[in-house]
Amino acid sequence: MRLPWPSPFAAILVAGVVLFAAPLQAQKTLRVAFPIAENGLDPQVIYDEYSAKVCNVIFDTLYMYDYFARPVKLVPNTADGMPVVSDGGRTFTVKVKPGIFFASHPAFGGKKRELTAHDYVYSMKRIFDPKIRSYYLYLFENRLVGLDAPLAEARKSGSSTTTLPSKGCARWTSTRSRSA
Repeated sequence: MRLPWPSPFAAILVAGVVLFAAPLQAQKTLRVAFPIAENGLDPQVIYDEYSAKVCNVIFDTLYMYDYFARPVKLVPNTADGMPVVSDGGRTFTVKVKPGIFFASHPAFGGKKRELTAHDYVYSMKRIFDPKIRSYYLYLFENRLVGLDAPLAEARKSGSSTTTLPSKGCARWTSTRSRSA
């Protein structure tokens, strides 16, 4: 006599799929396991690969790579075009694309707020802040015009006095110490 099921193992497998698939499908949640815990979600403070992977999907950058292009190229994300380079490769001016908004939040009075160049300047100032102790400071130290003196003062006083010029709300300009 032949059983209606090929084996008891198959019956258990089918029952398991039916019982566990329905709740997972309803949640529509992708779960990704990392071998270690992330060390935070503050982009200026993180230093490990796994935290960087999480931050890369949470925060928008000015530029991103187009990996489908050959050769791979850098393309604007929240920037309104590629940077304008002047002064022999020392000065970069970046315009921020209009129409990009933060989600409504109590920090913004419960309203949406448009992304501006000041948001990127603030993020850069946090890298330079001695209290933050950003891992990425080495990328800018002794490389941006006007950064060294305020950074030394901030280190001495224990507070952030670093300023970066931002021209209006849509443009950010930085000048490197020497050309590439």
